[in-house]
Amino acid sequence: MIEIPVSQLFCVVLATVVLSVATTGATLRVRYQEKGVGKVVPSLTALAVALNIAALLWRALDVSDARHILANRFDVNLLFATLVIAVSFHSQLRPAIRGLDTFLLPIALFVQVFSFLSIRKPQLPGNIHSWFVLHQVSFTIGMTLLMCGGVAGGAYLLLNRVLRSKRPSSLLWRLAPLESWERWGRWSLLLGFLCITFGMLTGICQASRSSSTTSRDWFADKFIIGCIVVWILYAVGIVASWVVPRFRGRRSAILAVAGGVVLVVVFLVVEQLSGVHR
Repeated sequence: MIEIPVSQLFCVVLATVVLSVATTGATLRVRYQEKGVGKVVPSLTALAVALNIAALLWRALDVSDARHILANRFDVNLLFATLVIAVSFHSQLRPAIRGLDTFLLPIALFVQVFSFLSIRKPQLPGNIHSWFVLHQVSFTIGMTLLMCGGVAGGAYLLLNRVLRSKRPSSLLWRLAPLESWERWGRWSLLLGFLCITFGMLTGICQASRSSSTTSRDWFADKFIIGCIVVWILYAVGIVASWVVPRFRGRRSAILAVAGGVVLVVVFLVVEQLSGVHR
């Protein structure tokens, strides 16, 4: 079972409380035009990032072998939440992508709370190679970027619908313009796809050195098959969005949202059916 120091757990709990307040403030600022809370949201977001980083560093100092830093679900989920919060904080400092934190912070809060469910789960057994750390980090960064691309696609579709309705809406001034969402989503998908690809390659290296599971078992696993299908989906969509200009905009946004939904289903549902990846 995972043994979490009390100090690390305290940092995570405090970060969750701060993140809850920041998420509420970001929602009030955009949806209800509460300008007063908007001034403290970036500070709270930065504090949540700092507390999560402190918890991860505490874990890194607690393990005897650096290769076991991300050998459990709690730390991986915490790293994912930290990266999403960090991107939200970055968007708060850039008016060109204003409003992105309103969509990302609820996702980060969900992942943060979900990480507590993984405390009682056992660590990864067996021999852990250095490839495993690269696999976990690159896959988590890729997941973060692809999720950001999906959120940008959803915001693009929302604003596009508002513009087509030809009705005056305050969202047009409280959120970034369509061009910013399209550009941010396109680059997020590209960088996330590259990180996911590197994560899959390092995962293959880790799996090839596993003495308890054969390569046939790995490639016959439902989760691995699901990841390959998602990889192909993103590959086709990303190439089309960069090579075919007509594919950009609404079509690219729909693909980004669909890819994000499929990605969530694969990791929350299909992975539970996996016989080797879990």
